[in-house]
Amino acid sequence: MAPWVFVGGAVATASTAITLDVMSSRTRAQFNASIVTLPDGTRATRLPLAQASALSNTATAQTAFAVTSAVVTAGLAAAAAILFVKD
Repeated sequence: MAPWVFVGGAVATASTAITLDVMSSRTRAQFNASIVTLPDGTRATRLPLAQASALSNTATAQTAFAVTSAVVTAGLAAAAAILFVKD
């Protein structure tokens, strides 16, 4: 029974990682859609500073939690594999 608990945890954290990664990608796409190239060649955003900062912070947090979830998934999967081999 114990290996299946780890498998269930791995599936749950993998789902969380995928969901957060998709959310992060959408947030980054929203920010990137606001980027314009100025006549002098520099790039700027059309968003107000507060909104651009909020989007950036949100995407960074989502990515960080996605990576953390992926690491936890790997650990749970490894533990499940070890327990399956022992049985």
